[in-house]
Amino acid sequence: MATTRICVGRIKGHVVQFHPSANLKPTSQQVRLAVFSMIKEEIKTSASILDLYAGTGILGIEALSLGCANADFVEINRKTARQLNSILKSFNLDSNTQVYPMSTESFLSLKNRSYDIIFIDPPYKTNPWPNLFSKILSTKILKENGIIVAEHYKKQLLPLVEPQLRKLNFKQYGDTSISILKKIGNN
Repeated sequence: MATTRICVGRIKGHVVQFHPSANLKPTSQQVRLAVFSMIKEEIKTSASILDLYAGTGILGIEALSLGCANADFVEINRKTARQLNSILKSFNLDSNTQVYPMSTESFLSLKNRSYDIIFIDPPYKTNPWPNLFSKILSTKILKENGIIVAEHYKKQLLPLVEPQLRKLNFKQYGDTSISILKKIGNN
């Protein structure tokens, strides 16, 4: 069993236990602290969260710990999705969360609601970026003035950002890059 700790909010310090695997590497505490420092103005009690490529769900759980209203998690690996459900139950977060055991592409095609904050942290060996931002915008799954937190490998360049997305911040921590984007305009 591997572990990581919640680093912000009301459940700060609690341990998240998970079964490690090759494609499951939770965002480090250093990076999470930096992310939530960068988006602290966006964290509101009414905020709805979407955690794509969720894995352990640590980014969405941190947002819930800070008081966000609800979170949906998308994880293609069914075993990891079941594990994420167990983690959410262990912190009594299962009443305002939903885990979708499906691919990000399938979830985005459902377009069943919209979100204030979308976390995107795919496995570094994959490259979903070329069409992902345009798909998010075309499905209107990101609310007006909503933000995207994209975690990616430092050598993996994100595509040119869509005109409706403005880059707010970019930071690099070791092999990890974080790009914060905000939706602007009427589309």
